[in-house]
Amino acid sequence: MSGLLALINSSDEDFDKLTDSIKNCMGASEKMAEIRLDNLEGDVTLFKSALEGAQIAISDKLTPVLRNLVEKATDWLPTVQDKLLSAIDVVMDIGKYLAQELTPILSSIGKSVLPIIKDVLKSAKAIIEQLVPVIKNIWKFAEPVFKIVVDTIDLIVEYLPTLLQDVLDFIDPLNLIHKETSQVSEEYLKMADRRKCHNPRPNSTC
Repeated sequence: MSGLLALINSSDEDFDKLTDSIKNCMGASEKMAEIRLDNLEGDVTLFKSALEGAQIAISDKLTPVLRNLVEKATDWLPTVQDKLLSAIDVVMDIGKYLAQELTPILSSIGKSVLPIIKDVLKSAKAIIEQLVPVIKNIWKFAEPVFKIVVDTIDLIVEYLPTLLQDVLDFIDPLNLIHKETSQVSEEYLKMADRRKCHNPRPNSTC
C-alpha cells in the first residue's frame, strides 16, 4: 500500500524512469529465455509447444464436425432401433404363423409315415430272423470245406520253399547234362572236321 502511495505521489520523471526500468527488465527476461532455449532441450520444448498448438488448432477445426456427427448419430439411433424391433416382430410373426400352419401338416405326415416305418422295421426283423438260421445251416456245410481250403493254402505256403528247392535241384542236373552233351557234340564235330582234313575230298576247303 505504501509503495502504491509512493508511486502516486512520485513525479512524472520518476514514473518515466520506473517505466523504462520495467521495459528493460522485460527485454532482459526475453533474452534470458532465448539463451535458455538455445540448445537441444530448448528445441524439444519449442517442438512440444508447436505440437500443442497444432493439436489445439486441429481440435478447434474438428470439434464442430465431430459434434455434428455425434448429434446426428444420436438422433438416428432411435429410428434404427425402431426399424430393428419392427423387423424382429415381423420375423417372430412369420415363425408363429408357420408353426401354427405347419404343425397340423407335420403331425399328419408323422401319423402317416410312422406306421409305414414300423411295418418296414418289422418286415426287416422278420427277414433277418428267417435268414439267420439259413446262414447258420449253410455255414455248417461250408465250414469243413472252408477249413480244408484254408489248411491246403497253409500247407502250400509252408512247403512252397521246399518244393521250389526240389524243382531247382532237379533242374540243375538237367542243365549239367545239357552242358556235357553240348561239349560232346562240339568235340564230335571237331573230330569230324579233322578227319575231313586228313582225307580231303575233291573241292574240299581243307
